[in-house]
Amino acid sequence: KKNMKSSNSELKVESSFDRGRVLNPGHVVVALPGFNPEDPNSALLTHIQADMTSPRTSALLLFMRRMLAEPAFTELRTKKQLGYIVSLFPSGYGRSYFSIRGVTIRILSKRFSPLEMEAELATFLSSQRQAFEDLTALDVQEKCESIVKSLEDPPTQYTEEAAQYWDAILTHMPTNWTEMVIQELKTLSLDDITQAAKQWIFDHDRRRSISMMLFGNTHLKELESYLISSKNGDHFEENKKDVFFGSPSVRISSIDELTAYQNLLPYTTNVCDN
Repeated sequence: KKNMKSSNSELKVESSFDRGRVLNPGHVVVALPGFNPEDPNSALLTHIQADMTSPRTSALLLFMRRMLAEPAFTELRTKKQLGYIVSLFPSGYGRSYFSIRGVTIRILSKRFSPLEMEAELATFLSSQRQAFEDLTALDVQEKCESIVKSLEDPPTQYTEEAAQYWDAILTHMPTNWTEMVIQELKTLSLDDITQAAKQWIFDHDRRRSISMMLFGNTHLKELESYLISSKNGDHFEENKKDVFFGSPSVRISSIDELTAYQNLLPYTTNVCDN
């Protein structure tokens, strides 16, 4: 009875939605047909995992959004016309200090398949390495000051003000979270930025990422070819150009496989081992 009670207790903790799952180093691809067979749109959602939620992690990710979001939209949406939705933003999974943060890129397109979207995203991210290497201490100071100013701007609508507190309720975060992040932004150094960018985004051996690919009804042949190549151990044609993500360490082609893989990943505790 004592052992059963202990097991139930552990199961309850591990089933908590408060905790995120820690990805293994490498790149995971989940390739599925769209859930609506009549929908021609395809979608790509790529998440690059960073670190456990903290004011410092949030400050670093806000800086990375400042560096990457506008160039991503300009390059992938305006120039490449990759899709009618292209966005890059910090995001997290889990709640409170047990959640884990990262950078998410979302693309929706009727014209291009998810494989083409990811190949273009990989090319873009690879090109941004130089932008981080070219940063100076003055650049970091000026960008941090700009982010702080945007965070300190008062809400212009009641809904904006209410949203701050509602988010704190939903995520179990302190109501003074913004102030805590601002204090961290004021202390970030050039070395802090370059080390975090290298570890989370540009270091192929340490990066933890996952791409969710949904294939619309106009790209189902590409999905079929991709899955066949996966079974044969071949490198699909679109991935040959990918010098950023490279060949996936794990390929998943069903919801059941995704559930099984997720259950193998450890939950967050209070630190993220890197």
